[in-house]
Amino acid sequence: MRTEFYDVRIQSIQQAASRNRWVLSAVVVASIATIGSTWNYAFVQFRSLFLQPYEGIGTGFLLDLQRELAKNWIETLFVNIPLLGIRFPASEASLIGGFALGIVSLWLYYCLKVENHLVGQTLRDAISETKELRAYVFHGILGAQVFSSYYKTDAPIASIRETPQNAKHKFVSWVSSALNFLPLAAQVFLLCTDVLTIVGWLPSAFRAGSEPPPLTAGLFARGLFGAAICVFISFQCWRADQYERATRHLLEEVAHDGWGEVKPIQPAAD
Repeated sequence: MRTEFYDVRIQSIQQAASRNRWVLSAVVVASIATIGSTWNYAFVQFRSLFLQPYEGIGTGFLLDLQRELAKNWIETLFVNIPLLGIRFPASEASLIGGFALGIVSLWLYYCLKVENHLVGQTLRDAISETKELRAYVFHGILGAQVFSSYYKTDAPIASIRETPQNAKHKFVSWVSSALNFLPLAAQVFLLCTDVLTIVGWLPSAFRAGSEPPPLTAGLFARGLFGAAICVFISFQCWRADQYERATRHLLEEVAHDGWGEVKPIQPAAD
């Protein structure tokens, strides 16, 4: 009966972990799509062929090649995120893209929060259970995790009779944290590119001439909105990372306490 009780809770944790993976995929896709389109908009090298007169291209085949290149380049200036069903120009990435990044970072925060609470309460309730039931709960939870550690070491288990060497790799947790802060990195990049374009240090693909635009109330409001979105995303990413680290620590703690710990098999006596 107790096993059935924990089965329901383990299934809830596995569903939460599956939802986390989907949201993390949306975070990665949205962040990379906005960064990539903004990079093509502001920093790609051959953009000078289209933003100023170019006399060396000639006519005929080379001119057709330039037109085809320009057509393909313009296609990259739009952020297309089918996973979220949105498409917008890279010139508006700091506004529309920032809003989308804020939404996915909020999703990530709530998903990791729910998973952490489910894991924490389940492990707390299982403390007083038998060793076999604790191992059952531990392995059921761990099977749905991606970045959480099972054993005291990250070394591969290559033998059923030998204990793996104690070798812990911190870059695994660093990679996980980097993914949690990817929306913040994308929004900071968008804001910096927007500022460089407004002040005239980067030519705009959708503005005639090389002079910076006059500083109007609209541009000022645009900057304030982008900065506010950046602060919002930074808070959500930080909180999401705290919950993800807490879940990892919970599983590492019970693993170190021997919940489901792998024991070397002793050779059979002669």
